Amino acid sequence: MKRSKYSHFILVAGLIFIAAACRVVTHHFNVWNFTPMVAVSLFAAAKMKDRRLALLVPVGAMLLSDWAIHLAPVWYVYLTMLLITVMGFGLERRQPILRIAAYGIVSSVLFFLITNFAVWLQSVKYARNISGLMACYTAGIPFYRNELAGDALYTLALFGAYAWLVQRVPAIRSTVS
Repeated sequence: MKRSKYSHFILVAGLIFIAAACRVVTHHFNVWNFTPMVAVSLFAAAKMKDRRLALLVPVGAMLLSDWAIHLAPVWYVYLTMLLITVMGFGLERRQPILRIAAYGIVSSVLFFLITNFAVWLQSVKYARNISGLMACYTAGIPFYRNELAGDALYTLALFGAYAWLVQRVPAIRSTVS
């Protein structure tokens, strides 16, 4: 990796791991589902030049934060994060704020729908019919409020911090092509 590419990777990965650390902090304060992980997936997809790393870094951040808060990895959460990362590749180089916001909202809804569907599939608590599925989605709404707020805040924070650093720090600006 050339020096400039390496510096850019360090910047992006550093912001991602700071965000993942925020997941650990909010978990310890019992702020359920107010996490940066959807934002991390979109940010990695938009800012990492190597798509393989864009897929690996958010998963690594999630694994580390799961380990730190003593949670076992949940396969459907990781799969959904990877799907959101792949979807985030559509952000490419230009990222107007409305486009980032739209991707954030769609990603948040997608995460809610997929993970709650997986909970319904694995749970004995809900009937195996449409009523049971709707009951599962309804039970997830209070958690979704925090998720949506976290997704919005962390997406703004990650993309905003990156833009600010690129504008304000000449050494960083020179690494962005």
